[in-house]
Amino acid sequence: MSFEFLPFAPGPDLEPILDGTFFARGRIPYRSDKILPTGLIPVLFTLGAPHRMGKSVDPALNEEFAHSWLEGLQTTPTFNTPTDGTHVIGLLFEPVGLHALFGVDMRTLRDRTVDARSVLPARFIAGIEAVYPEASTEAGHAQLRQLIAEWPRSPLPGWLWRLYREIKQTRGDIDLAGWYAEAGVGARAIVERFKRAVGVPPKRFCRIHRMLALLEAVDPREAGRGRRRCVTQLGWRPGPPVGPATDFRPGARPASLPPPRWHPPTTDRRWLR
Repeated sequence: MSFEFLPFAPGPDLEPILDGTFFARGRIPYRSDKILPTGLIPVLFTLGAPHRMGKSVDPALNEEFAHSWLEGLQTTPTFNTPTDGTHVIGLLFEPVGLHALFGVDMRTLRDRTVDARSVLPARFIAGIEAVYPEASTEAGHAQLRQLIAEWPRSPLPGWLWRLYREIKQTRGDIDLAGWYAEAGVGARAIVERFKRAVGVPPKRFCRIHRMLALLEAVDPREAGRGRRRCVTQLGWRPGPPVGPATDFRPGARPASLPPPRWHPPTTDRRWLR
């Protein structure tokens, strides 16, 4: 079976809340899909067989989700293993958007994957389930967008929206100290409020987006050389070629894997801490 992936844009009215929705069906040509941090909050509902999600390269050690799953903001890779092919409908929330819609303290979800029903209201879940028959159509995803657009939002500080947008627009290349000084709000207050709305401090969110910008610049034909260049630009000294099982944070590798073969960074040792 070929793999079908249908993305749907969120529309300008949902730009700060939702990055998009999608429908996916088929089989991936490998056992597990390794997902690097995206800076988003994926919420997926299974229309077919369960998936195993978690931080281990061994699917047996990860949790099985038969109805749905929600990934908090991830700072290390996650592994997705379909038990019998993929058949899902998904929503990609902005972290600050999920916080505004449902009042979730995003710190409690960081680097976790949970059943979506444990976080989202039952009425919202029912609205998603009502779209299942039209999960692959534009009409179905228009219903999803309408459901989100009509859901009440909690007011958030204007500076929080501005800081979040600027980090995304600049791909993390922002002078945070200067921004704090001009915001008229104490730096500590900004960091703590941002963590509640996003899940990580502004500095770490910037690093995630700098990593994404580097990875997007890699030519797929370069394979390991491109990944190696990314790691070097993130502060790691040159070492052996970087393979697909490499994590970008010291100590993040599963215990079942051998220790990393590259040298520790010489400058910023905490790029995702």
